[in-house]
Amino acid sequence: FHHAQSQLHRFLRCFGGYTDSINSYSFAVAEVLLPHVLGESPDGHHASLPTWEELAGSTELVLAFGGLPLRNTQANGGVGRHLSREGQRIARAAGVEFVSVSPIRDDAAQFLDARWIAPRPGTDTALMLGMAHTIVSADLHDQWFLEHCCVGIPELQAYLTGKVDGVVKDADWASGICGLSEETIRELAHEIVKKRTFITVAWAIQRGHHGEQPLWMALALAAVAGQLGRVGGGFGFGYSITQIGSTVGRSRVGALPQPPNQVETKIPVARLSD
Repeated sequence: FHHAQSQLHRFLRCFGGYTDSINSYSFAVAEVLLPHVLGESPDGHHASLPTWEELAGSTELVLAFGGLPLRNTQANGGVGRHLSREGQRIARAAGVEFVSVSPIRDDAAQFLDARWIAPRPGTDTALMLGMAHTIVSADLHDQWFLEHCCVGIPELQAYLTGKVDGVVKDADWASGICGLSEETIRELAHEIVKKRTFITVAWAIQRGHHGEQPLWMALALAAVAGQLGRVGGGFGFGYSITQIGSTVGRSRVGALPQPPNQVETKIPVARLSD
């Protein structure tokens, strides 16, 4: 068998290969960014995320940038199972609080009783920066964790305090950009430190100019707030999307071995139509 397989590969190599595609429409920015800042691919990150049932057992607050729209969750297991809806209901019944940061009110289901915070579209990063500055300036961050478990914290703190460009990224500064009051920003910052908080970012937020910034800053905010690595806390990307947050796993499909592709060039998914 192995000899025949080797001969098959040798035969197929004579016929070249194919031009593959790279990244996706869904979360192309995250596919490039997350391996650098989180150490794993989006698929690996999605597979390791806690389920709604697990969050229900230890999380006090879910802060959802981009909300948790149930309309995005109907692909997994058929529309009849509604796994995300069931999981969110379990979390809410366990006492988990929700804050939906989105321009659209119904980006969180009514049964979540979520507080709705609506910054100007595209200003999530400014809001996160203002919150991070509030936490650091009040000395509420875990400096030991940031220094020993994270990379780039001196640069982030220098940016927050204005040493980089002369602009202090405090709640007053963020308020002028995202259209929320300084009190709202400060109160939310203090809340995510006091409560075991899970911060999640919707896929949609990284689909735009500088889409890496809110994704990157949300992870940094979770670190500054002292939530990374704690049960029930931390950072998640893509909750309320198909199977993410549910207990359904992926099944492997049997296939024949694929010989090495001799063509190294790839086309971004967004350019395939061209």
